[in-house]
Amino acid sequence: MNSPKAFTKDIKFVFLDPVGTFEGIPAIVEKIQATVGSLETQHALSTQIIELTGEKTAEATTYGTAVHFGTGQNEGKEVTAWGLYKDKLVKDASEGEGWRIFEREISFLGPFKGHASQPKM
Repeated sequence: MNSPKAFTKDIKFVFLDPVGTFEGIPAIVEKIQATVGSLETQHALSTQIIELTGEKTAEATTYGTAVHFGTGQNEGKEVTAWGLYKDKLVKDASEGEGWRIFEREISFLGPFKGHASQPKM
């Protein structure tokens, strides 16, 4: 599997409790597919603050809104979640040009709205 260009191959996703930590693209893709693979989703990122912490390192804080739309027997149901990404980035020529996220901490801000049984982390 090719690594998405935004992430290093050994990316670590840290979902705050109760979800847990997942390391590497395959494990993260598997978790996302199991959670929202049967849903239509739309993620909107908003306020972002980026701080250079070194010549080839940075940290970013990004707020976002995710809307998940049910399909099949859940057609017409939706749930909205608000969250915060805290990313650690590295500029590493071995992974191609540009910056890559090597760690992402994800926290949810407030309760989900809508049909909260969709999705289950």
